[in-house]
Amino acid sequence: MIRYYVFVFVCLCHQAVFALKVDTVEIFSAKMKRNIPAVVITPSNKDASKRFPVLYLLHGLSDDHTKWIKTVPAIKNLAEQYQIIIVCPDGGYGSWYVDSPIDPTYQYETFLSNELIKFIDSHYPTIANKSGRIITGLSMGGHGALYIASRHPQKFAAAGSMSGAVDLYSIGLDEDLQDSDLPKRLGNFTTHQHIWKHHSIFYNTHKLKAANMPFIIDCGKEDFLLDDNRALHRKMVLEKIPHEYIERPGNHNWEYWSQSIVNQVAYLHKYLKK
Repeated sequence: MIRYYVFVFVCLCHQAVFALKVDTVEIFSAKMKRNIPAVVITPSNKDASKRFPVLYLLHGLSDDHTKWIKTVPAIKNLAEQYQIIIVCPDGGYGSWYVDSPIDPTYQYETFLSNELIKFIDSHYPTIANKSGRIITGLSMGGHGALYIASRHPQKFAAAGSMSGAVDLYSIGLDEDLQDSDLPKRLGNFTTHQHIWKHHSIFYNTHKLKAANMPFIIDCGKEDFLLDDNRALHRKMVLEKIPHEYIERPGNHNWEYWSQSIVNQVAYLHKYLKK
């Protein structure tokens, strides 16, 4: 059973009324055997035959599918401006958007790269191929966007990361970050370090290179994850992986991300099929 909760935002354009729609939907995951919610923003449109590209926008640790639309409602304006559908899926408290090797109820790589995309393409007027999809996210979601895009390059045209937690191994070394839920997803850090590295984008830059798509990575200069993002940037430069890297004043907070998403969409949108 799919439940829809529809909120309609009306804008006036050239004396005609077009509706921008925000849905909350539930998608059944066969892999996890449960429903996963998502917010879907569809731009206003007067042409019933028009199809839209899709931005998959991932949240951070401890948040949910509603966090983006509640905290940065201006993402509705981005959907309108760029004529894109924006999908904000729920990633659990700390899924890290991976298929957990120890918890069958946390299989979010499969959900995002397969089950969610199939649902969106079958229920919304999308450009249902790689040229019509981009993905980005913040913090945990920044890692997730790069991780999923690099492992499923046939699904996305471009990918980004905002203040991404791009080195899971580094998080395991930091005693102050033990509430990350990573041990629940990947196992004890001391005994499973190879698994933590296997699921960390920092140790899989060869997959970023093989994906052969545009990437954009940004991080605030006062962010506690800045060193990890700089390290990833240096590694990508050494491995000759084309990407845009940006540092701006800011911290690990919504004040930074509310501006960052504007820059990310402007960059990623260039690589979509028009």
